[in-house]
Amino acid sequence: MLARRCARLLTDALSSRTRPPAPPCRAFSSSHTLLKQGRQEPRNAARNLRNEEIDLRSVYVVNAETTKLGPRTPLHAVLAGVNRSTHFVELVSRDPPVVKIVDSKAAHAARKALKARLRATRMEQKEVQMTWNVGAEDIAHKLRNARAQLVRGNMVDVAFAPKSKQPLPPRDEMRRKMQQVVDFVQDIAVEKQERTLLRNVGVVSLRPVKTKIQQEAESTENAVEFTEDAAKSE
Repeated sequence: MLARRCARLLTDALSSRTRPPAPPCRAFSSSHTLLKQGRQEPRNAARNLRNEEIDLRSVYVVNAETTKLGPRTPLHAVLAGVNRSTHFVELVSRDPPVVKIVDSKAAHAARKALKARLRATRMEQKEVQMTWNVGAEDIAHKLRNARAQLVRGNMVDVAFAPKSKQPLPPRDEMRRKMQQVVDFVQDIAVEKQERTLLRNVGVVSLRPVKTKIQQEAESTENAVEFTEDAAKSE
C-alpha cells in the first residue's frame, strides 16, 4: 500500500508540472490580425545583407575553396561579375569588409536540410526517477542518463521520492541532492522552472541550453574562415 501511494505521489508531482494551462477565453476582434501583422519582423531581418543591400564601397572576396581573401575590390565590380540568376554576394564582415559569393541553389538546399533536421529533433520530455536513499553509484548512473538526454536536446525532469520502509533524510539533505542534480549538468542545461519539494517528493526540471543542431546552425551560419590581420594588411 505504501509503495503504491509513493508511486501515485510521484506521478501526481510530475504530471502537475507538465500539464499545460487552459487557454484563456477571449472575444474575437477583427483588428487582432492587423495588430499581429504590424508586430511581425521583416522577413529577411535575420539574414546577412546581400548584393545592393551591402553599403560598402570596396570589399575583400573570400575564396570558397581556399577560404583565403582576394585583393580589395570595388563592390560594384564584384556585383558586376556575378551571375545573379545563380549566385548572390553576401556580407560576411564589416571590419574588415569581407563578402562571399554564394550559390543560390546550394544555399537553399542547405537551409531546407537544416530545417528538416530541426523538425526531426524536436525536444521530448524525459523523466529520471530515484529515491531519496539512492546510493552514490546509483545516483551517478541516473545523473549520467539525465545528462545524455539533455545532450540529445531533450528536457528532463529528475524526481526524488520516498521509498517504502526507509527513513526520510533531513530536509536539508533533500535540497542538497536536488542541488547536486543541477550542479552535474550546469554546463549544458538550466532549470526551466522553479524546483519543487512537496509531500516529500522533489522535482528538478531541466532544459538544454542549446541542442546540437542549434549549435551546428550557429557555427555554420557564416562558415567562412579568414584572417583579420591579413585582410587589414592588404
